[in-house]
Amino acid sequence: MGVLDTTYTFTATDLVTSAKLNNVIDQTTFTATAITGTTLALSSGQLKVNALGITPMEVANGNYTINVTGSSATCTGNAATATNVAYTGLTGTVPTWNQNTTGSSASCTGNAATVTTVTSASLATDSVTTIKILDGNVTQAKIGANVVGKGPLVFAQSIGVQSVPSGNTIYTKILLGTETVDTNNNFANSRFTPTVAGYYQVNFGIGTGTGAIALTAFLFKNSNNASNGTIVAGQTFVSRGSVIVFLNGSSDFIELYAQHVQGSATNIDGNLSACLIRSYP
Repeated sequence: MGVLDTTYTFTATDLVTSAKLNNVIDQTTFTATAITGTTLALSSGQLKVNALGITPMEVANGNYTINVTGSSATCTGNAATATNVAYTGLTGTVPTWNQNTTGSSASCTGNAATVTTVTSASLATDSVTTIKILDGNVTQAKIGANVVGKGPLVFAQSIGVQSVPSGNTIYTKILLGTETVDTNNNFANSRFTPTVAGYYQVNFGIGTGTGAIALTAFLFKNSNNASNGTIVAGQTFVSRGSVIVFLNGSSDFIELYAQHVQGSATNIDGNLSACLIRSYP
């Protein structure tokens, strides 16, 4: 066989490089004792990698690609990023899914799960209690008929002295400056603009101590006459009315107006109350 340069002693962890083998005589046939302890093996006198393969210590740092059954991984240096790794290939703590999502969809981020559609089977019991409903998830529109809700309620009255000129074609808006009740902050500038669509029970009235003949109260919806009050028998200076009116919950509004045909009405006492009795739809 050929002769190795004996000035260098190979160890089991040495990398085999051309510099260390530069004294190997060409076309030499190696024997097993010449490669003992290395990652090489013999095949018909020629060198090959042995069955144990090349260990990490004997591979220089660099870029390489590893093909994994059922997945792929790209490695740069000592770092690796794997995609499409099978569940069986995961290690460490893996979040477990224990939610019943039959007939629903769910999205998970990390260890958290959010179910977008919940069926009765997804609940611990079929009964829905208040603790299982997030605040704000039950709206007025979702309340069924004959169920009392918390729709807008307002009661406002006039203050001070207001003059109403006479004339059967003159309508004067009554200024309601005192809000006794305004549950949803829907009353401003003597106008009620509810933010929940539905049917509202509206009660209204005006009165004055003296000076007006046939004083009449009017309820205006969107600046148009929606209903007028009646003159109370024996009291020509008082008019009251009650009506159910639909308000769309966005642009519809109601106001209180007055009219009389003779005299000069002052010190007007007016009031308007409205409450939701049925949401829509």
